[in-house]
Amino acid sequence: EKNIGTLLPMFGESRKVFTRSSWYYQESGERLLQGYFDELSNVASESDRMRLCKAALVLADDLLAGYDSINSNNNNSNDDDKGDAHALQENLLRFKAAKLRLFLHPDASQPISELQETLQQLSVYCPSNHQLLDELQQTLNDALGI
Repeated sequence: EKNIGTLLPMFGESRKVFTRSSWYYQESGERLLQGYFDELSNVASESDRMRLCKAALVLADDLLAGYDSINSNNNNSNDDDKGDAHALQENLLRFKAAKLRLFLHPDASQPISELQETLQQLSVYCPSNHQLLDELQQTLNDALGI
């Protein structure tokens, strides 16, 4: 596993060379984002956890902007016309961003709305008993206090 110290410069190089909508940019960014999530489990202090979450959310929003650019460049923006892998990857990224927002922001209305939308979108790609949907539903239930 690569750590943030290795992944951050790699992503920095991708930012210089590629546009947000390129596969290389998205891939290096998603690896860095996963590095942030991996690192969060090793952080003891609340201030370090908040710092990592903020950096991860900025990155997730940047990557989502790349997907928005890809989607706006399509002649037909109907979700049914997107490739399944592309739509699945975008929704997984939206799930991660919503989890980060839940942690960072006391007003949970935006992340709850994002989680509900993402759950609906991912149910198209996953069987109802899939672990990912269970995790997403649990995160949503926790946010709603259920």
